[in-house]
Amino acid sequence: MGLDTRGGGHSHEQFDHVICESIERAGRHMHRFERVGVRILAADEPFHLTTVDGRKPKVATFLLTRWVKQSIAEFYVVDMLEKAWDGYAVHAEAG
Repeated sequence: MGLDTRGGGHSHEQFDHVICESIERAGRHMHRFERVGVRILAADEPFHLTTVDGRKPKVATFLLTRWVKQSIAEFYVVDMLEKAWDGYAVHAEAG
């Protein structure tokens, strides 16, 4: 289901932020949110919705940590899919 159709048919309403339990749970869908301008916030990560003293908050460590966590989560998903496919192939070959 596309992001524009979520929310019980209220596709005209816009989301600015989405909060998830852990970034590993949303990693595969991040690009869909970013494409429509929705910022993903994770409950297990610090985040700031406003600037401090008009200065932009530092994000380098935050970005590195998030990308590492997303990469590990993506690895586990792809690994699981590959193992499942191998299992299907073995059973199909066995008849």
